[in-house]
Amino acid sequence: MAFFAKRWTKRHNKDIPVQPIETKVFYLISAAGMPNFGDDMLTRYWVDYLQEKFPGCTIYLDAVDSVVASELFPTARCVDYVWRLAQALGDEGAVEEKFADSYTLPSRERLMGKIFGGAHSIHLLGGGYINELWGANVRLMELTAYFAKKHDLVCYATGLGLQPLSADNANKLSPFIRQFDYFDVRDRASFEVLEPFDIPALSFTGDDYFAFPDHPIGHLIEREQPTLHLCIHTELSENGLLTQNLLALLQQAVSLFSKQYPDTAIRFYEFRPGSDGVFFQQIRQCFPQAEFIRFEDIWRDGLQFAVNDFCISSRFHFQVIAASLGVAGISLSWSDYYDNKFVSLQPMSDWPMARPEVSADSIAQLLVERRADRSEGREKIYLAKRKLLARLYDF
Repeated sequence: MAFFAKRWTKRHNKDIPVQPIETKVFYLISAAGMPNFGDDMLTRYWVDYLQEKFPGCTIYLDAVDSVVASELFPTARCVDYVWRLAQALGDEGAVEEKFADSYTLPSRERLMGKIFGGAHSIHLLGGGYINELWGANVRLMELTAYFAKKHDLVCYATGLGLQPLSADNANKLSPFIRQFDYFDVRDRASFEVLEPFDIPALSFTGDDYFAFPDHPIGHLIEREQPTLHLCIHTELSENGLLTQNLLALLQQAVSLFSKQYPDTAIRFYEFRPGSDGVFFQQIRQCFPQAEFIRFEDIWRDGLQFAVNDFCISSRFHFQVIAASLGVAGISLSWSDYYDNKFVSLQPMSDWPMARPEVSADSIAQLLVERRADRSEGREKIYLAKRKLLARLYDF
């Protein structure tokens, strides 16, 4: 889409029209707006980056919940067109049939066509929300490819974590992925399951967080007394046993940490409003001194750590932020899904991975063991992401 400056200048006694001023229109699709801090953080990075690089551009953000997203991203036009369409199509609906007859298109689909008709690109943002655990979300890749082809758009995907994804399903998705100009994944397992299909656009550079090192969400401060940071959730758990094991682990860890550092502060971070608060209520019964850091506060102020702090986390992006600053910690995993997430961070993070049912002796060892330097690994990821960023929007 373009707007025209209706302004005229006098030159040699002739009216000369000012050239049209074209504003870029970008269409982003992400798992923003649930909210889930990691996905929303990455989305904010991309929105800010595009608005800084292309002043006056229009950004459409297709989010899980457009109402919540509008509060988090007030400078973007938040919609939920593609997300709703993916859910409506389900496993059987054909995209081509949905848009085959222009005379029967509902208003929502007509609005989509109008937006895409004026856009420069469509970009599927990173995160771990497209995989076999949430089957309907996989259609986001098909829809992105469809609209890009139909409206002749540049088509990107960056920083996606696709596991779990079977070879059979990867084969089914490969025709859509081939239509992307760049299709970048954040972990080696996602890359390897797609590699046999010889997809020219496929790359593996890591999480999109590392594309924006000049705008960190985490900061180091000086503080003598160490703080114990907890960012733990119980999503995807099938019964109460996980919660019991997590609480038992934390009781051991807090007891050991407090013996070494009496009166240590405990902070619990809310990355997913609602469900995280349920678990915090149980934590507070065990540790009344624990401080609850709300999503809104993190969104506004970011995260602060001291070099001698320690983290226990089951959140991928909490570990990314803390470990990128060199802060020590333990990552908690209880399934293949989380195993793959945290293993993928080993090149940049020295956090060991533990199960919630880990023994007390093992916890004690994990709290004091020496850490390896991963700064070189982090620099490699930063470099790879900077090169990718230049390829996408260097025009």
